[in-house]
Amino acid sequence: MSNMIDKEESALPDISEDMLQEAVEAADKQQVAAIVESISSQDVLRQASQMKSEERGQLISILEPEAAAELIEEAPAGLAATMIEGLDSSVAARARANACMTR
Repeated sequence: MSNMIDKEESALPDISEDMLQEAVEAADKQQVAAIVESISSQDVLRQASQMKSEERGQLISILEPEAAAELIEEAPAGLAATMIEGLDSSVAARARANACMTR
């Protein structure tokens, strides 16, 4: 029984990755938020690093500004830059403002 649970738990990141990708592509704000809240920020960043740059921008645009700012802050510099480079200026400004407020 324990092995079955271990196998199921190890499969969850792959399922979440597919689900996150699909939710981003569908611009499903609620689903993206639920997935991001259910996995670690490191897992979100790992998955974001595997997305195309426009998908990363979509992910950041979909997230609430606080969550987007937190994710960008935790990202390595190169990934953070690609996450914000294609953003609409109003989205980037909201994320930046929230990042400054949380410091």
